[in-house]
Amino acid sequence: MYRTTACAAIGACLATAAAAAPVTYTDRAAFETAVAAIAGHTQVDESYEGPALGTVIPDGGTVGGITHNYALFGGAAGELVIADHPTSTGAQSVGFTLDGGATAAFLGSGDVIDFSFGPSFAFGIDIQMPNDFDVFADEISVSAAGVTLNSFESQGLGSGTDAFDEAFFGIIDTASAFTSASLSFPGFAGVVYSFDNVSITAVDDTPPPSDVPLPAAAPLALLGLGALGLVGRRRRG
Repeated sequence: MYRTTACAAIGACLATAAAAAPVTYTDRAAFETAVAAIAGHTQVDESYEGPALGTVIPDGGTVGGITHNYALFGGAAGELVIADHPTSTGAQSVGFTLDGGATAAFLGSGDVIDFSFGPSFAFGIDIQMPNDFDVFADEISVSAAGVTLNSFESQGLGSGTDAFDEAFFGIIDTASAFTSASLSFPGFAGVVYSFDNVSITAVDDTPPPSDVPLPAAAPLALLGLGALGLVGRRRRG
C-alpha cells in the first residue's frame, strides 16, 4: 500500500515537472493561442513599424519596452537600424548599419543580440532571410527560459515575400517568468538576415468598467420600492 502511494506521488511530481517545462513553437498562430491562455497576462508585440526608416537602435536602446544590447560585426561602429527589408506583416524590420543609419544592410555571422524586458512568460520573434542563403539558416539560434531553438530551415520556409523567406521562433514557460532572450548566428560568414515582430507578455492591467451596469431586474425592483413608499405616505396622511 505504501509503495503504491509513494509511486503515485512520484508519478504526479514527474507529470507536473514535465508539464511545466518550456514549450517551443515554430508556428506563430499556435504560439499566440497558447499565450492567450496564460491567465492575467496579455501579448505585447513590437513590430518596429513605429520608428522612422533609418532610425538607429543604439546598444542598450529601448523600443516598445524591449531593451536591445548587442555585439555586431564592425565593432563599436556596427548598430541596429530600422531597415526597409519588407516582411509579410509590414514594410520594416531590424537590420544593420555602419554609417549611423544612412544605409541599411542585413545582420550576419557573429552578430549577437540580447533582448531584455519586464517579467514575461513568452518570447517570440520573426526572422527574415534572402532565399539564396536559407540553406544555412539552421545556424540561427534563439534562446530564452533555458531553451535554445534553431529550426529555421526545417520550418519549410516560403512564408515570406518573393525575395525573402521567414520563420518564427517562440518559447513559452508558464512555470516561471523570465526577463531576457537572445538571438545569435555564429555560422556561415556569407549568410544575412533581419528580425521583426518581437512578442512578449505583460500583466493585463486593463481597468474595469467605470460604471457597473445594474442587473436587468434592478430597475423594476427600485420602481416597486418607490411605489410602496408612496402608498405608505398616503396611509399616514
